Amino acid sequence: MIGKLLPVFPPEFIQAVRRQAPGLPGHHAAQLLWQRGICQPEQLAGFLDLQQYQPASPYEFGQEMQSAVERLQQARNRGEVVAIWGDFDADGLTATAVLWEG
Repeated sequence: MIGKLLPVFPPEFIQAVRRQAPGLPGHHAAQLLWQRGICQPEQLAGFLDLQQYQPASPYEFGQEMQSAVERLQQARNRGEVVAIWGDFDADGLTATAVLWEG
């Protein structure tokens, strides 16, 4: 890429990615993970192995999540109608579907 510096990661990181995801050549996955701050081999399993994935607590989003949960509980208790609104990109559609199903 002209004009854009890509992060340099050690060759051992590519090898660690290949160990966790043997079907991948490793370089592109390693670069993507590295750019997103996943820089330690011990972090890879949670991103590349579904069996080892540990979701974060929703409350790690801060006070806003606590407020949202309280408001939804209030709506449920009062029998209020709740609207679900999402945007139209890939994560927006997915999040909206998860909320709808939940």
